[in-house]
Amino acid sequence: MNKILIIDDDPSVNRVMQIFFKMKNFIAETAKNGDEGLKLLKKDNFDIVFLDLNLPDINGEEVARRIREFDKNIIIVVITGYASVKSVIKLFKIGINDYIQKPFQIDEIDFLVEKMLKNKQIEEENIKLKKNLSDIYKPENIIGKSKAIEEVHKLIIQVSQYDVNVLIQGESGTGKEMVARAIHFSSLRKDKPFYAINCGAIPSELIESELFGYRKGAFTGAVTDRKGLFEDANGSTLFLDEINELPLHLQPKLLRVLQEKSVKRIGDNKELSVDVRIISASSLDLKNEVAKKKFREDLYYRLNVFNITLPPLRERKSDIPLLIDHFIKKYSKSIKKGIKGITSDAIKKCMNYDWNGNVRELENAVQRAMVIAKGEYLKAHDFILEVLSIRDKDDDRGIDVDKMDYKNALQYYTDKIDKIYINKAMKEAKYNKKEAAKILGISERTLYYKLSRMGINFKERSSL
Repeated sequence: MNKILIIDDDPSVNRVMQIFFKMKNFIAETAKNGDEGLKLLKKDNFDIVFLDLNLPDINGEEVARRIREFDKNIIIVVITGYASVKSVIKLFKIGINDYIQKPFQIDEIDFLVEKMLKNKQIEEENIKLKKNLSDIYKPENIIGKSKAIEEVHKLIIQVSQYDVNVLIQGESGTGKEMVARAIHFSSLRKDKPFYAINCGAIPSELIESELFGYRKGAFTGAVTDRKGLFEDANGSTLFLDEINELPLHLQPKLLRVLQEKSVKRIGDNKELSVDVRIISASSLDLKNEVAKKKFREDLYYRLNVFNITLPPLRERKSDIPLLIDHFIKKYSKSIKKGIKGITSDAIKKCMNYDWNGNVRELENAVQRAMVIAKGEYLKAHDFILEVLSIRDKDDDRGIDVDKMDYKNALQYYTDKIDKIYINKAMKEAKYNKKEAAKILGISERTLYYKLSRMGINFKERSSL
């Protein structure tokens, strides 16, 4: 129940407001002067205080100032008979939330209180949400006890407090965005939203406008001004995933933003100052991409002030049981089958499997096994691992398609077809994903999704 304090030396004002708030099911107390009001405020917790400026003992301004010294969150509404612009500005600088002039109608008070309490509720929910996000993305919540993951934990804690650019490298599915979020929510920027963009999931002709924004009339379809992500993320963190996919012609523009701390919208000559921390990620070795002239060397060094390399799951298999336990708990609410755990045979099967899709593939495997499972524990036959990722071998040894249900068999053969034709198209396009998508007759986004889902990373002299 909300508690309200009215501090006014006019007994009739106190009485009318107290009766009104009690009718609204609020707890309402009154004080006839500033000293009495301050004592009540220090003794009890109130949500709103209505404060008359003309009190017999202490000036209302001074009372407001003292309240703010010991309570930063209480809502202060000043009641005044005369309010000049200058005096109102002074009051807001002290820290009041609003003011109301005498004489006032009771419905004005009603509207004001409703608005203030709603705003306070939203603010409290935002604070709670930010705290929850900070708890979710604590470095130690990146699952694993292996030496490799413990080292990642240390690096996140080490770099989060320093406002430098970070480059995260690792295969697809190793958890690069999770690490980026952990850095952000452990940093001094944690109270601001976390911004992310996947440079490989957006067509090259659109990514420039997404990052830098544009002015009205800059190109066909630019009917209004639009901010880019650099402007949106001002004062916060911007995560550039798959930075290796950023087109070469945009790399100098990104370099300029990093050097000058300013951004220019498409079609505009005006430079806008921005304060953005860049965390980038790549599934390819950027140093090799620099050697191949596919990535600018100067941009590489600007991004790679601090490096975190995530190990593939096959190099930290001791973490697999912990991860499986985490995913079972994660999906137990949505998959309401009472799954309690996993059998030793199933663990052994998972430990002997090379997870090309890394943690993402393992998560998918556990989720699917939970759907298939008929008992309280996940068994080895619940994990149809061959269907979940494309293997390096082209034969069907160990797979009995006849025993699969229709959905799994269809997925298996769809993956095999995708493997053959994507491999062929990528070679023909000289590993340019945009061109490969055109050859296949699918969107670049669809191609990227297929590669990501199957845990495939193309390199020039490798195949699926």
